Amino acid sequence: MSPCHTKILLGLPHGNRLGGVATWCMNVANELTSLGNDVGILVHDGIRTSQYRPPEGVKMHNLKGRPSDWAFRRDIAEVRRYLEKEVPLVFFPNGGHCGYAAAAQLKREHPSLRIVATAHSDEEPIYETLEYYAPIIDSFIGVSYVIAEKIRNFLPKVREADVTSLPCGVPIRAAPPRDKGGIIKLLYAGRVVETQKRVSRLASLADELDRLEIPYEFHIAGDGSARESLENIMRGRALFHGSIAPEEVRVLMEACHILVQFSDFEGTSVTMLEGMAAGMVPVMSAVTGIDAVIDHEVNGFLQPIGVVALAAAQCALLHQDRITLDRMGQAARDKVAQHFSIQANARVIAGICNSLQSQPSAYRVLPGRAFPLKIESRIFLAKAKGKIQSEIRKFGILNG
Repeated sequence: MSPCHTKILLGLPHGNRLGGVATWCMNVANELTSLGNDVGILVHDGIRTSQYRPPEGVKMHNLKGRPSDWAFRRDIAEVRRYLEKEVPLVFFPNGGHCGYAAAAQLKREHPSLRIVATAHSDEEPIYETLEYYAPIIDSFIGVSYVIAEKIRNFLPKVREADVTSLPCGVPIRAAPPRDKGGIIKLLYAGRVVETQKRVSRLASLADELDRLEIPYEFHIAGDGSARESLENIMRGRALFHGSIAPEEVRVLMEACHILVQFSDFEGTSVTMLEGMAAGMVPVMSAVTGIDAVIDHEVNGFLQPIGVVALAAAQCALLHQDRITLDRMGQAARDKVAQHFSIQANARVIAGICNSLQSQPSAYRVLPGRAFPLKIESRIFLAKAKGKIQSEIRKFGILNG
C-alpha cells in the first residue's frame, strides 16, 4: 500500500518511559516518517524522565497534566487545543479517556480529524473504553487476532471491516554474537508490577531453578510498584537494572539466552518480539497474542498461566542442551524477521491512514450510559467521572 503523506500523531498516554507501547510508537513513527509522512508523538505526561530519543524527523509534543486515563477537564482541554491546531490529522490516542474525549469534542466541527484506536492488550477495561468511544473512532487495530475479534463482537455488523488484526512489529538488526556455553542467562524486561505482569512468579522461577541446582544469572530491567518487594525476595539472586534506556535493554537481550514473561494477559508483547529478534528463546505463559508467535518447542516454550515449575524445567533443558538453545534462538529470530518486522507493520498502518482520507468520517453522539472506568483506577476516576462527562456534554455530543 502507498503511504498517505499526511499528518499522523501517535499518543503516549503514560509518558516517555520504557514499555511496549512506547517502544512500538517510536519504531513505527520512524518507519512512517521514512515513508514520507509528517509524524508526531504526543506525550500526555511530561513530568516523567524521558527514556526514548525521538527518531530523526519525528516531532515530540509534551503536554502538561496527568496520564490520559486520569483525565480532568484541563487535560482534555489541552489535548483538544493541540489537536485543533493540527487538523487534518490521523490521531492514534493509544490510551484512555483524555485523547478520546478530546477527539470526541472536535469531531463534529472538524470532520478531517480521523481517529485510529489501537488495542494493545487483551484487557476488559480497554474494550469498555473503545466500545464507549466507537461512534467517533474511524478505524480499530487489534494487536492480536483475539483482540481484533473481541472488538468486532461489540461493533455493529456493518463496521466489521473497520477492524484490522495487526501484531506489533520490531526492527530486525544484525544477529549478535552469543556465548553458547557457561552459565545460563535469563532476562525479564518490562513493568515490575503484579497486576497483569505477575512478577512474583519470577521469584518462584528462581526458587525452582535453585531446587533443580541449575546455575543461572537473572537480569530484571524495568521499574514499578512491585520492584522493592521483588528485590527483597530475590536479593542476591537477580541483578535489578531499573528503568534503563532502550539501547541498554537491547544490550542485555544480546547478552542473555532466555527471555521470561509470566503475565496473566498480553496483546502481542513487543518485548517478546525484540528478544526473539535478538536470538533469545522465549519461555512464557500461553496467553493470547503470545501463542500466535511462539511455536512451542520450535522457537520457544509455553506453559499454562502460573505453572512456573514447568517453566523452570524448560529453562533447565535449555541450559543442559546448548544445541537446542542455539537452534531455537535462530528459529525465534527467523520467525520475527519473516512475520513481525516494523517495516511491514508501518506499511499496513500507512495504508489504513491513506484509506481513511477518502472515506466519510465516523461521527455519532456518544452513548448516555455509564462512563467506562478502568478497574484499577475506579476510586480515582470516580472523582473525575462527572467532570469528564460534563465537559463532553458541554459540546453537545453526549446523549442523556
